[in-house]
Amino acid sequence: MEFEIKVVIVPLSQLLEAETGQNKGPVKTPKRLKPVLPLLEKMIWRHAKCGYKPLRDKVCPSKVAQST
Repeated sequence: MEFEIKVVIVPLSQLLEAETGQNKGPVKTPKRLKPVLPLLEKMIWRHAKCGYKPLRDKVCPSKVAQST
């Protein structure tokens, strides 16, 4: 399971390059932040997969009648 997740996850540095449109070579990560990168990558992956609107509608349903 863990291996499958790591295969699917796009490295954080590639996501940052894609968002900024810059490709200046490898991103140098400070040593103190390297242990946190796997956690950040998992959080980003889970954020992308989460359907926030259905979750919100289930947890906090609207009390206003919706007309269809």
